[in-house]
Amino acid sequence: MRNLNLLFNIFTNHNNNNNKPVLERGGVRLYWDRSIITDRTILANKPDIVVLDRAQSRVFLVDITIPYDENLVRAETEKKRKYLDLALEVTAMWHVESTEIIPIVISANGSEICWAKQRIVGDSVTSIDQFPTLVQVDEKNIWTELWSQNCAGNILTADKILSAAHCFYGYNFDPKLRRVRAGATFRNYGGVVAYVQKAYNHHTFGLNGYDGDISVVKLKDRLVYSPAIQRTAIPPQGTVIPDHLPVVQAGWGATSQGGPSSDVLLYVNVFTINNALCAERYATLPNRPAVTPNMICAGVKDIGGKDSCQGDSGGPMMYDRITVGIISWGEGCANKTFPGVSTSVSPYTDWIVGI
Repeated sequence: MRNLNLLFNIFTNHNNNNNKPVLERGGVRLYWDRSIITDRTILANKPDIVVLDRAQSRVFLVDITIPYDENLVRAETEKKRKYLDLALEVTAMWHVESTEIIPIVISANGSEICWAKQRIVGDSVTSIDQFPTLVQVDEKNIWTELWSQNCAGNILTADKILSAAHCFYGYNFDPKLRRVRAGATFRNYGGVVAYVQKAYNHHTFGLNGYDGDISVVKLKDRLVYSPAIQRTAIPPQGTVIPDHLPVVQAGWGATSQGGPSSDVLLYVNVFTINNALCAERYATLPNRPAVTPNMICAGVKDIGGKDSCQGDSGGPMMYDRITVGIISWGEGCANKTFPGVSTSVSPYTDWIVGI
């Protein structure tokens, strides 16, 4: 997050500005309630600092906690749930593109300040009403018999989902061990559940790395459309996705490389990257799959910091509410040199419609 240093400087310097509840620096406006220093605000109903960054069209809700223990993961989870509705309200009220939640945990003696990690990676909290075509794909653990989200998918029709083939593949794959959860903002909670009848993986998947990593999944039960459950649109066969196109990805995947999944739906804005350049870069890595013309690379070229991650597979790459790609694979997450790779939908549109 590029504004963390600026925010921290303002936070530190404001100790000498007791009579100014609003500060502005570099186009960033900070609303400050100084009572946070002495209060144990884990029970507060409002954020301690609100930062309005008009230049980047976003808002930061900062919550400072002096916890009774140092369990940052638990504190961060509490804050995400606590401020979800407020974040959506602020985004609409101030007409910004995103509102990000920043939990800060200060040790009880005040000696340490821990900034929580960014969460998809470099993302913002959203709700399923903003991405009603997105579903969670759950897998049943054969040993514990517990269900948990591990991929995502996109609603094609009331009884068909578009996802990644590698989410429905493997020596122990069984359709009975997969289901989808539609209409849910939170991971593994809410919405409606529909079980999988059959997965139709594209016949080329597995022949050349992740080429053909796309699947049409037939459900046993039909979904009922609502404001939180809607069908997606896909591009016509052969549509060419241009370079530098602003696209959106969403999901409940890991919040950092090797990190935990998000318990709330997240989205990130990225840009498509030239396929030949992406393929050239990946070709420098030993024992990595090839980037083919049937794929779309996306991220922030040579900067990184924004990407999908583990657990987002099968979810959408969207342009103007059209699902142009299916999140597939990549080298780590949010790598500045090696962008995330999605399956391009348009080479497979006729096949999808024919199932």
